[in-house]
Amino acid sequence: MGLFNLRKNKKACAGCACPLDGGAWTLDDRTYCRACYNRQAEKQLQDGTNFQLQVEDVFLIRGQCVIVTGRVSQGVIHLRDTVTINGAPYTVTCIDVPPTQEKSAGVGKNVGLRLSTLDAGLFKRGDLVTVTPVTEPIA
Repeated sequence: MGLFNLRKNKKACAGCACPLDGGAWTLDDRTYCRACYNRQAEKQLQDGTNFQLQVEDVFLIRGQCVIVTGRVSQGVIHLRDTVTINGAPYTVTCIDVPPTQEKSAGVGKNVGLRLSTLDAGLFKRGDLVTVTPVTEPIA
């Protein structure tokens, strides 16, 4: 009977092939059941692979910093990581995950990244935020 329902619905989890009757979560353009989504998100969080966030909004806190907001679509971001936006590097000085501040944030989190710049005009909705690869060993 389960196989019949799977064929009838034509929507199945990309991780375990179960029918997605109880809800679906999307990660990297694949659809998962809740258990598989949590496993995949945790794996990406541990790997720290290919962080991406598309800017939804930009805020300026006068005299302090610029905050870019958006949803983490891939990978993980850590406090003090260097990110690249429009080809320029910036340091993440704080990660706001309402209602708290965090040391890191992973896939699916809506975040505000406080950046080491005071010029909000450098960023706009739709800009892609990525982590700058480390090219030399950390001492």
